[in-house]
Amino acid sequence: MKPILDIQTSKLDEITEAKQKERMESYVNFLRRYDKNHKSRIGYMAGISVWDNKIYIDNFYWSVTYLYQYYEFSQRHFELLNIAAEHVEHLSQGEIDLLSADEEKEKARSELGDDLDKVTLIFQTAADKTEDRERAPFYAAMARKYSEKADAARGITTAPRHCEKILALYEQAARKYPDGCVIGELLRERAAEYRIKCEIKEVPEARTTSFSSSGEVSTLAEEEKTSEATPLLDSHRRSGNDLRRRGARGVVPIDDEERPPSSPSPS
Repeated sequence: MKPILDIQTSKLDEITEAKQKERMESYVNFLRRYDKNHKSRIGYMAGISVWDNKIYIDNFYWSVTYLYQYYEFSQRHFELLNIAAEHVEHLSQGEIDLLSADEEKEKARSELGDDLDKVTLIFQTAADKTEDRERAPFYAAMARKYSEKADAARGITTAPRHCEKILALYEQAARKYPDGCVIGELLRERAAEYRIKCEIKEVPEARTTSFSSSGEVSTLAEEEKTSEATPLLDSHRRSGNDLRRRGARGVVPIDDEERPPSSPSPS
């Protein structure tokens, strides 16, 4: 089994490539500082600063995408993720309630949905990549929980199937990174995995039905209905002819990596 990455770990000895190691250590060091601050007298800041909690989510999101090749994350990482997500949800909703313009409210709800969907992807990655099969169902359940919260924040009442939404989220995330960026390549791999999981199959009655990896079933008519309810499926529809794309790509150096402009960098 892969070694467990303790929340207090600051050095990633399993990584041999120097620049990748340096970048990932900057991420996990922020996670470590968030834990340390949370236990100290300045921990109260987490409850009043939405920014600190967003940065924890972002750094965990960048870390989990890459580091599951080498490590299992500790339960403390996920406890803090829940805390950070709850603070973001509470503080963001308080800010939304103070806004008067509908356009501003809609934008703020969309940003909250984006934050909660990052939490969704963290838990989904853990569910798919952990070697601890006893914990995997818990991570999967938490991914669905935060996915539903993200949809509710955006006001989406008819959500897509979970498998297809995860695919769309990975595709959206990958498009923010240039070709040759290691995080982008890993996200594209994850999208390729989910294209296979969400593959649409023909049934003898000439009625097209889609099957998710968890056994959920819905008809094509239902799928088209949900695609109208949310833009998240647009990228999946456009990539329908690419379901069998090769999922494995080589890991490339991280020095070409660029974070999305809207994402805060760890400090």
